Amino acid sequence: MDITPLRNLLEEVLDEEKIRNSGKDFAIVTVSLSDLKPMELYIEDIPYGKLIDYLMASAYLPVFKREKIDGKSFLDGGVYNNLPANLLIDKGYKDLIIIRTGSFGIVKKIGFTGLNVLIISPKEDLGGILEFDKETARYNLTLGYYDGLKALRRLKGSKYYIKEDEKEEFFIHYLLNLEKEKIKKLKEIFDISEEVPDKRALFEFIIPKLSALLNLGASSSYEEIFLYLLENLAESYKIDRFKIYTYGELMEKVREKVKTEAVMEGEENVIEKIVKKVFMKSEILKEAGKVIFG
Repeated sequence: MDITPLRNLLEEVLDEEKIRNSGKDFAIVTVSLSDLKPMELYIEDIPYGKLIDYLMASAYLPVFKREKIDGKSFLDGGVYNNLPANLLIDKGYKDLIIIRTGSFGIVKKIGFTGLNVLIISPKEDLGGILEFDKETARYNLTLGYYDGLKALRRLKGSKYYIKEDEKEEFFIHYLLNLEKEKIKKLKEIFDISEEVPDKRALFEFIIPKLSALLNLGASSSYEEIFLYLLENLAESYKIDRFKIYTYGELMEKVREKVKTEAVMEGEENVIEKIVKKVFMKSEILKEAGKVIFG
């Protein structure tokens, strides 16, 4: 695979002089195939004028068209050390932000005792290592930006990004104050006898069933159940996830979608609705979410 476009891009955007004079530590990892040894190099170890060459060397995959540096062949440093935090630790850094991408390679065991470490990892597949698609790249950049914000600002959410602006009592209070008609609908969805008192039905049957359907453990908080159900519904309506919401803002977005859908309902065959409710977990969660948040 010809990697000339990558080299051209680096030559266009990278200023070696600025990097060397920035006063910032900079390091790469590569493997010398010619010498059969790994190389962990700081900027001061890289010969002047060769930074782009060594950056390329740190990312060489076997399928790439082989380029040599001073007659020597190199390979992607990930085959030796895909998480070279040791290069920062050896320089005396105590506060580390480590970004994982889920790519191939060997991750060496590192002792983080006495260090302040924040690890940011994607919760979804970023695509193949040889996937050079513009849309995927833009999506991954946006995902990385928001995942970084989530970690740094301690945002809540699995798929969405939500400010922690409510306490556990809010979620209990919200559920306790569900209208009688809503609890009646939830009983129908979960096939619970009308004779069961509303509060018992809600806290002893409905919420535990929702927790199980959401694959949450028995120790899950009411906030977690509330949040996962809200996210599930927001995702089903394809509500924009790349935005920081408060709970109230995301709930309002969901309510708007529920109202719009309610106007259009009735077109689907009644038998189809029953079959979906019985056999499809996603439909049960959606219907329950519509009742609770609608």
